[in-house]
Amino acid sequence: MTTNDAASAGGRQGAGLLRRSWTAPDRISASRLFRKYVLLFVAVVSLSLLTNGLFEVWFSYQENKQALTRIQREQAVAAAGKISQYVKDIEGQIGWTTQLPWTASALEQRRFDAVAAAAPGAGDH
Repeated sequence: MTTNDAASAGGRQGAGLLRRSWTAPDRISASRLFRKYVLLFVAVVSLSLLTNGLFEVWFSYQENKQALTRIQREQAVAAAGKISQYVKDIEGQIGWTTQLPWTASALEQRRFDAVAAAAPGAGDH
């Protein structure tokens, strides 16, 4: 269209630009652009969800590890208490042997005490 044709059309040139019809190549490029934006949106949302999931797994792992450590510490304290009580019981059972003098009469008394401690009522006559 020449300038004379545009002037004689009286403004029809601007109306032609507004009524522009989409051709097949334009539709294909718009469709490709739309697909790119959709893929970009899906990728960003997926990445953020994946990151959130990984953080959730990490914090859950740390909490479980702390809880397990606390439980194991409590069990170790309980076991140490039982072992300590067991050792005190053994010390009480054999402690009387180290305080007596090593004489023949004391040896006989220790045997009698050992029998009496092992089987209550066995030393009673």
